[in-house]
Amino acid sequence: METQDTPISLVGSFVMDGPQRDTGIALAEYFSTKDGLKPWESFERNIIPQISQNADTTLLAGPMCVDCYDVHEEMLDWEIHERLPEGHVFELVECLFLIRWLLLKQVDGVLGGMFTSGRANLFYVKGASDDILAISVFWDDVGDTWGIDMWTLKESAQWLPGSRVFALLRRLFVLV
Repeated sequence: METQDTPISLVGSFVMDGPQRDTGIALAEYFSTKDGLKPWESFERNIIPQISQNADTTLLAGPMCVDCYDVHEEMLDWEIHERLPEGHVFELVECLFLIRWLLLKQVDGVLGGMFTSGRANLFYVKGASDDILAISVFWDDVGDTWGIDMWTLKESAQWLPGSRVFALLRRLFVLV
């Protein structure tokens, strides 16, 4: 494990059990209509259509090991991305299953793997044209709701110390 004097440090790992499965339309509906979850415009415009095009297809995400990193200084997305181990980028569908899995464990903002302190929980995913997307999930105390947003790595948001990054460590098996 890295020491605290680095800008980003590994704080733990966990396994998302699986396989997780659902249809594209059911997954899209979860992220666009779930009580207690507020997708921002860029997420609705860019992510929901990508999953909706697999409307009747059963989507799968197998069990996977995930690392959690904490950010200790202000950093841009591309700086965080460069410091994570090779292979840390999720496929979009497996990332959405992971986020849903985490959210179901933290209904109403209860303490858990994702921060509920107003700081960001970040995930990096491969986009439709192989560009890297950043997805941010955050708890809004005022609205008592989870928010979810996205942008490309090229747009690179700046994150404050205390943000958390979820990175793919390895897939435990490949689903076909």
